[in-house]
Amino acid sequence: THKMKQKRLKALAQSLVTVVSGLMINFPLQVLILYVCLNILELTSAFEISVVTSIVLTFTALIRCYIINLFFDK
Repeated sequence: THKMKQKRLKALAQSLVTVVSGLMINFPLQVLILYVCLNILELTSAFEISVVTSIVLTFTALIRCYIINLFFDK
């Protein structure tokens, strides 16, 4: 039906916005996080760097997805 098609298109658009915005935000953010971890905090453990990166990217993703959901729920 037409309503189902609209719902699927909206879901596709929201998914595309989420994925593309994630790439645009996360790649430079990850470079910045690595710089801070290696050059400022002088971390050398891959595990420690992974934990810091995961925490920052998770909080960033929560905020980004929240904003996208608010936009698409209008």
